[in-house]
Amino acid sequence: MESTPNLRVEAGELVLRPSKQAATLEKVHLSQVAKGVPFVPKYPEAVLGEAKVRVIQGGGNPFDDLLVVSQSAIQFGQYRGKPFKWMLENDLGYSLMVLSGHQREREAGRLDRSALMANKDAFLQYACTFEMVAEAIKVRRQREGTLPGCEGDCLVGFGVHRKSTYKELYEAKDREKKSSSGTRAPVEAARWMPSQPAVPHPSRSASPPPTQSSHSQPATAHEPTDEDLLASAMEVEPQVLRPPPPPSTPIRSPRLEQRAAQRLVSAASEVVLPEAWKHSLPKEQHEWIGRSLFRRQGGRATLTENLQMWWYPPQPRLQYHQPPASPDVFFTWPLCLWMPYRMWSYKLICSSPDCRLSGQRLTSCGLYKTVRRVVNLHGWYFLATEYLECQRCHKKLAAWSYDILDQLDPAHRRMFPAILTYRFSCDMRVAKLMRERSLGNSVSMLYHKLCEQHSEEWMERSLQYLSVCDRFQGTTTQPISPPPPKPPVPTAKWLLSVHAEDIRSRLSVLNFLFLNAAWVTNVGNEHGQVLMSVLTSHEGQGLLPMTTGLVKRYEAAGVAPPTLLYVDRDCCSSVGTSRAGAMFSGWSDVVVRLDVWHFMRRFAAGLHTDSHPLYGLFMAKLSACIFIWDEGDVALLREAKMRELEQQQGIRGLTEDQLTSRLTSRQLALHCRRCTRGVEETEQLIGELLEAITDARETMGIPLVDQERMDVIWETQKHHLPCIQDPPGVQLYTHTGSMTKGGLILPVYRCARGSTSLESFHNRLNRFIPGTSANLENFQAYLLEGLERWNEDRAAAATVVDEALSSLRCYSASLQHSLNELSQRLLGCSLVQDYSKPGQYTGELIGVEYLCSQQSWEFRENFGRDPDVPDRIPDDLGDAEDEGFGDEAEEQDHTISPLSLVSTKEAVRLSRDSASPSQSSQDLPPEPQEDVCRGPDGTPGFDRVVDLARYLVELREKPCVSDREASDIVRLWDRLPDSDKKGVSYPPRHKERLLQGRFKATHSKTSTCHGKESLKRCVLGQGSGPAQWPNISRIVEAVCLELCSIHPAGKVKWGISLNRWAAVLHDYQAIRRLVGNCPALRGRARIQLFEVNQRTLSVWYNNYWKKMEADVLALSVPLPQISMVSDTLLPVAKQKMPAAPQSVLPPFPFTVNPDLSGQAIRRGQRHPPPASAPALSAPPPASLSAPPPASLSAPPSASLSTPPSASLSAPPSASLSALSRTTLWRKRKAEEFAAQKQGLPPPQKHERKKYTCSRCGQPRIKEFGHTRVGSFFFCATAEGKTVEEWLQERRNPLV
Repeated sequence: MESTPNLRVEAGELVLRPSKQAATLEKVHLSQVAKGVPFVPKYPEAVLGEAKVRVIQGGGNPFDDLLVVSQSAIQFGQYRGKPFKWMLENDLGYSLMVLSGHQREREAGRLDRSALMANKDAFLQYACTFEMVAEAIKVRRQREGTLPGCEGDCLVGFGVHRKSTYKELYEAKDREKKSSSGTRAPVEAARWMPSQPAVPHPSRSASPPPTQSSHSQPATAHEPTDEDLLASAMEVEPQVLRPPPPPSTPIRSPRLEQRAAQRLVSAASEVVLPEAWKHSLPKEQHEWIGRSLFRRQGGRATLTENLQMWWYPPQPRLQYHQPPASPDVFFTWPLCLWMPYRMWSYKLICSSPDCRLSGQRLTSCGLYKTVRRVVNLHGWYFLATEYLECQRCHKKLAAWSYDILDQLDPAHRRMFPAILTYRFSCDMRVAKLMRERSLGNSVSMLYHKLCEQHSEEWMERSLQYLSVCDRFQGTTTQPISPPPPKPPVPTAKWLLSVHAEDIRSRLSVLNFLFLNAAWVTNVGNEHGQVLMSVLTSHEGQGLLPMTTGLVKRYEAAGVAPPTLLYVDRDCCSSVGTSRAGAMFSGWSDVVVRLDVWHFMRRFAAGLHTDSHPLYGLFMAKLSACIFIWDEGDVALLREAKMRELEQQQGIRGLTEDQLTSRLTSRQLALHCRRCTRGVEETEQLIGELLEAITDARETMGIPLVDQERMDVIWETQKHHLPCIQDPPGVQLYTHTGSMTKGGLILPVYRCARGSTSLESFHNRLNRFIPGTSANLENFQAYLLEGLERWNEDRAAAATVVDEALSSLRCYSASLQHSLNELSQRLLGCSLVQDYSKPGQYTGELIGVEYLCSQQSWEFRENFGRDPDVPDRIPDDLGDAEDEGFGDEAEEQDHTISPLSLVSTKEAVRLSRDSASPSQSSQDLPPEPQEDVCRGPDGTPGFDRVVDLARYLVELREKPCVSDREASDIVRLWDRLPDSDKKGVSYPPRHKERLLQGRFKATHSKTSTCHGKESLKRCVLGQGSGPAQWPNISRIVEAVCLELCSIHPAGKVKWGISLNRWAAVLHDYQAIRRLVGNCPALRGRARIQLFEVNQRTLSVWYNNYWKKMEADVLALSVPLPQISMVSDTLLPVAKQKMPAAPQSVLPPFPFTVNPDLSGQAIRRGQRHPPPASAPALSAPPPASLSAPPPASLSAPPSASLSTPPSASLSAPPSASLSALSRTTLWRKRKAEEFAAQKQGLPPPQKHERKKYTCSRCGQPRIKEFGHTRVGSFFFCATAEGKTVEEWLQERRNPLV
């Protein structure tokens, strides 16, 4: 292997054309370029490493530097990957071109050391080692004229002397060469004659040098003739041969140079954009907005005429061939242009009172100076608007002010995309995410999500920009500009203020007040809707205005008064009418009842503590003393539960007690009905219960009941037993649907007894009011929005839903009304099912208004909601604490307890199957012949499970399982019941709601999202990973019970102290490892020993022993045997309402503005003709703080009846006024042609207005000697000459 290239020579000269092998490679390179195959240049170290490998493979010396360099690969061009030596041998011409260009770049001062430049440096150094190649590079540069000091050696390149240099041609003595200096000779000679600059002759300084002689035509199209060259040389010769004048030094002024440079920079960077927008918009937005929206006219930026609402920036290029000059194109955001006057020619009225009465219109007066930045879900966009001015009072308004937005019709109003405050702006899609409070949906959660999404968006754009710049790293000396900083997301406190502003834009607004409320009183109906919610400083007589308003509302709506009223106090009186009945004196026939849950809470006050082991048993027995279940409903639910266990888990043969223990309170409340037992039976059963628990104590000797206090409570509550009974003839259950369980269809009921729905509403109030505190204005807004959503959901649940419209969910009554009105008028049907049709406001005070009326505060409306005026949001926008909110069940009746806590086998048995005391022993069911062992869950075959568990526990100390032991395990596995051989059904580890204490009081303020807290507890258990409860598998439960009996306390192992649960878990993991690693058990025994940790193990064991202790304590209490099912069937439940009840209450007067787009009179447009009918003035807007309960009292047709102003459409002239004069003329001509073709008289033309000359008093027309030229009117009578004479004088003014 040699380092010297074998250069190709022909006729003593180097061959520059490529070889056949090089031509083939060029075609391959072009195909790779077409396919987009990438190629990354390698650094010099990697190139030298590969070259050494080639040298070693070729048998060369790797320590020979020249040999190694000759095998270095080219990293650029069409021959990349080929060695330097191969390049010189196969395509010397291409190599000379590359090397001469690279040598010229280095001489020009390019000093970067990128991978490509370093590769070219090595190639040039290797080529210059050989004299022939170095001389060839020099000759090429001489011929190109790029070698310093040898500019004259450049070849002429054309004519008969094309192979001569300019220096030879210029210094020639013979006339032929001297006359051939031609056109380019003096120009090119100036490049190699620095001592003789080409100075133009004084007499010809203004004329450029001739490029071609005009004396004769060229002989060919490419070469000049000898006569042309001679004539050109003779013209230039005097200039060249004349002695040069002394060089003059130009006058240099630093100030002039600085100004010239500034002018050049400003001309290059000038952006067509208003100056005010340049200050409002970030720098990276200037260029694309200026190019898209503006053009320069008269030295000013003028908005384009092709307007659209949304403008999107150009995207970065797909491929970059040079580094981007700036990161601006990667960090641009859309622009929203809000211009209702310019875009839609919308007719807008001035908001001043005087101008509003006279109908003074607003006109455009330019662009608003401020461009707002609006926060979006994934980033930002910018919002710009127009400035509107009243020509009468000269008041100016931005088009995004509420005075303008409130004039728009619903379709155009909904197009406005943001909520504006003085400091920031928020997109409507972000604001809508805060409208409903649910588990994990807090303002702080939304703030953190926005921060995460904005950060990821900014990082992705930065990554895209820097990855493009990285491709050109080392190929340019231009520094890389850093990405612009990420704009900070407004804080959670500001988002909370946006939420309040969103509500205030849809509801009535109150001023800031600071009062104290002591009570919150709510009134609901049988469907769970809230009829009234007020804040009061005191109860009793302070609620009379509220009750009076409810009575009047029912009377105005024409709805029959209610027959039953549940209260939490003042249910009865020893003398006369109760207080509750007196407050609703207008309802003379109403029956007042006491809520059962509040009745039971009074007995709970006679107990020592709610943490007593027998507390839950007592409350369940107390509920059983009051209610009795329907026999048919319980039997149907039990049958469905038994089928479900057989189909899903394979459990059969359960006794009635075991089957009853699997019926939960939720299932009983959904599928079973119940009724009260009656006063006598309830008094007897409660008395027996209180007598039975007199001496009930726990294992520490602490009694359950405070006997003295309980005796006083019982004596008092005896008088309220009639108040908790169900009134006869009143159906409290409604059939709302059905559910399939175990193949049986179970009915789903909703109970209207008591204040269960209101208690659920009380627990949802913390979602309506976000944060830990709220001023009175925001409190009222949050409360009204929450009431609206609550009542709409309850109305939908109580009404038969149209399946075609069931997927729509909307809480905006105005949007539903506007859409249904248009769809009824155009399509003949409603597109949205409106469950609660709001009625007209009756003047009742709700929420904070009621509290202020009690304390003599006056409400004032908040006018002038201008987003450009400083608002009340504090300057300190620090993060506000936002507690979490737990999800509750929709309606949880706390008076319902599982039947397993309140009944035994005899008590649960249906009445028709219950045995009488006189029944003989022969009539009892026979005893089973085979001994059946049942586990804690009641499933048979638990003894076989214990046998397998004990065998596995005995193997815990062994290193592995032998074949004999594996056979024994398989034999024990085969003996298991089929239900234990099935796969384990893992329940979800998250909780539907947080743990709560007595009376739904939360023990902690832990902020959680769905499943987060419980998953964290099971995953982060000490010494383990994700875990489950042991009792979901009987095998695992039996193993854990055996291990707990082996390890009653902690122990020390290998010098390490282990607690009890760590020791149990250590042995369990050993058993789990033995079973999992035994090949003989795979496929023969599917023993699932899943993961448990110390927390799940300890909690399961503690609950296991607590239940056992409670069962033992219950055995010592002689509780009465209470039958839980009724022997009489309950009446059939009511069905859902087909629609909202009829009402004579007037519908709510929605203020729907008519569509006035196209009616604004702009410059260049004619006035529209008067409308055929005068537009009716819209009624004054009613207060939007009307109570949502009025929605049930509104007639179903309320949404179809509309105020007169809302039903008016735009005048017919609105469409004609927007047409151009040319279009109107063409339409008029078409009508005339059609009339002429049909033989009809042509349409009458409007008589043109005749103007009178002020000088002669005659009509200003040509017949009376009048004419006009430009702006000058000529009158022949006044001038004393004819029109022709006057025109002749104008044409010839000098005659």
